[in-house]
Amino acid sequence: MEDKKDYFKDYDSEKAIIGCILLNNEVIENALEIISSKDFSDKKCQRIFSTMHDMYENNEPLEPLSVSKRTNDNYPDDNITESEIEELANNAPAPSSIEFYAQRVVKAFSRREAKRLLTVAMKEINDADDPMSKISELVSRMENIRSDSMDQTVFDHHNLFLERMKVLEKKSEGEVPSNVISTGLRDLDDLLTGGVRLQHFDVLAARPAMGKTSLAVQWAANCAIQQNMSSLIFSIEMSKEEIMDKMISNASKIAYKKISSGDLQTEDWEKLFSLSSSLLIDPNKPEKGGVFVDDVTKDLNRMVAIIRRCVRKYNVKFVVIDYLQLISIAGKFGTRDEQLGHAVNLLAYTAKTLNINILALSQLNRGVEHRESKRPSLSDLRESGNIEQAAWRVFSIYRDDYYDYNSPEKGIAEISVLKGKISNTGKVKVFFDNECTRFFSLTNNYTNFRSKETDGPHA
Repeated sequence: MEDKKDYFKDYDSEKAIIGCILLNNEVIENALEIISSKDFSDKKCQRIFSTMHDMYENNEPLEPLSVSKRTNDNYPDDNITESEIEELANNAPAPSSIEFYAQRVVKAFSRREAKRLLTVAMKEINDADDPMSKISELVSRMENIRSDSMDQTVFDHHNLFLERMKVLEKKSEGEVPSNVISTGLRDLDDLLTGGVRLQHFDVLAARPAMGKTSLAVQWAANCAIQQNMSSLIFSIEMSKEEIMDKMISNASKIAYKKISSGDLQTEDWEKLFSLSSSLLIDPNKPEKGGVFVDDVTKDLNRMVAIIRRCVRKYNVKFVVIDYLQLISIAGKFGTRDEQLGHAVNLLAYTAKTLNINILALSQLNRGVEHRESKRPSLSDLRESGNIEQAAWRVFSIYRDDYYDYNSPEKGIAEISVLKGKISNTGKVKVFFDNECTRFFSLTNNYTNFRSKETDGPHA
């Protein structure tokens, strides 16, 4: 491996990262929150790191002999010896410093990307009819360099909640078993014999605009507030600010439009201030619970690394991925179906081994729109075979008034359990308040639900 120094390459830091991992295999999680193999400039370091990542995911010990053998198996032309690997370990700094060196590698990568974009841009500007538009485009591209870096992922919730008053009303009604996460909807919990289970990978499927993100956010919040179990939401499509606004609206019953626009009255502010600590993450009190939101990460392997760390540090028990078809999946696969098969199997394994519940949202096929009955079925899942097989439960949402404005069940949503391993299937009807993006269990007179002054976890 090369030793020369270069402003655009940091070979010493790349070697230090590998050495740190060899000394303490667990710190690879810290590195994966910041970098990936593509950030390395040295080809050998890149391939060693990639190999170590794969080995770690398979719970294999990262030792010089095994790492050199596996790397040579993957890249036979490199001829990486055990002594080369040992040298990296012998010269490594303290494993606790791995994040420092990972940040240095990110900076070098960013410099290389900036240099590459500038080179490309100069040619484009010279050839462009409108040079100023090209310059504007260049600025935008430069701003997006490393937009997927892991140091931007699990953001500071404490500050975010305080700034935007992103809070939920703490409720109090009953206790649930320690291995069960209540959905907060009594009828659905009854169907599920308490709620969703730890160690399970579940799927929530629906056509767009049915409210699947709102329902998942509501479940995550209920998990944190009612059971002191932290939740983690990977929001690939929506920004963290939008997710937070949904949470505020959901908890406070203040219309989402008012929250997003800031058009709040005095009584609204009073209500928000009274809720200001409900979902805040306290790093010193992980048992308290809270909600993390990551609106940057798309890569499957990075997701798993973040999940592991959040489980260890913050007692995360419930993970939402919104949504499944937007995940970036590295590896050689023949079809997209094979890619998703790998993803759902890894997520199912992660849920089981970490003792958490993972809920992946999924789009339904457009074929639903072309038949008389729009109610979802398992066959409507995109790439359904592998998803259906890996999932413990498959939920769906259907709203008749979405298709028929004059539907006699206006405001009613059906939440169905289309599949359940060793559990009930069936459906429950709930009320969906589109203004505050919240689902409510039906009362005997659900049209009067707005008049209720209290709403416990089983509203």
